[in-house]
Amino acid sequence: MREDFCAFILTNGRPNNVVTYRSLKRDGYTGKVFIVIDDEDETGEEYKRIYGDDVLVFSKDEVGRYTDQFDNSSDRRAILWARNVCWDLARQQGYRYFIQLDDDYPYWRHRRFGAGFTPSSPGLKYHDWSIKNLDAVFSAMVRLLESTSIKTVALSQG
Repeated sequence: MREDFCAFILTNGRPNNVVTYRSLKRDGYTGKVFIVIDDEDETGEEYKRIYGDDVLVFSKDEVGRYTDQFDNSSDRRAILWARNVCWDLARQQGYRYFIQLDDDYPYWRHRRFGAGFTPSSPGLKYHDWSIKNLDAVFSAMVRLLESTSIKTVALSQG
């Protein structure tokens, strides 16, 4: 995998069930993976025991200084802070490009409509194939960023 790319898995309260970590490794990602948690996660020590130095802990209060959650409640469970802090974390760790992932992705697939698809087809049928070389997929996404003026590339969940 490219040296200037890393994966951030944003998680909270489930150190023994970070499904995405296993699926990345199984499906061909060889780059750096960081587990991102906040300083309010009561299971933080367990994450550190399992993932060691690959755990990055950020301060919700610090990120809250420049993040508006557009909500007047005091519920701080939203993923918003983790999503916003990743640019800083990437810079601190020396990465130019990164992907943000939730912790519950069991597999990686390429999907498209099958042969003969028309928008009016009854019972639309998807065909999907397992991705076994995530390095190639993520590298292609970065090449797209480098060769166009777009700023973000996104994958969709099935």
